[in-house]
Amino acid sequence: MGVASIAPIAASAEPAAAIPVAEHCRSWLAIDAEIDRLSERWAALSDRGASAAAECEQVEAQLERLRHVQADRLEQIAGAEARDLQAVASKLAVLACLTREDGGPVHEIVTEALGLLQRRPLG
Repeated sequence: MGVASIAPIAASAEPAAAIPVAEHCRSWLAIDAEIDRLSERWAALSDRGASAAAECEQVEAQLERLRHVQADRLEQIAGAEARDLQAVASKLAVLACLTREDGGPVHEIVTEALGLLQRRPLG
């Protein structure tokens, strides 16, 4: 579905309440994609053993930092009211990512709802 490719991480000085829900969601999805990329990098480095230990530690530190930022973004998303269909679709995109590994009926319901919203004009 490509939900992680919605937008790059947005660095903003605005207070969290002033940032639209969709921006928080785009940021969360971008961070999720970066965590996936770094996790793959970490796995490749760990296969190389001691010769890559220092870089592996750097990647681990980046992953830890990103996981904390992502958890903060998720709290912001959960606490923000979706006031339009764009915000609803954005929240569903985050939920689709959160449930993708488990799959099952919850993931199917979320992805179906997200697909329906993506096929209609959001305004």
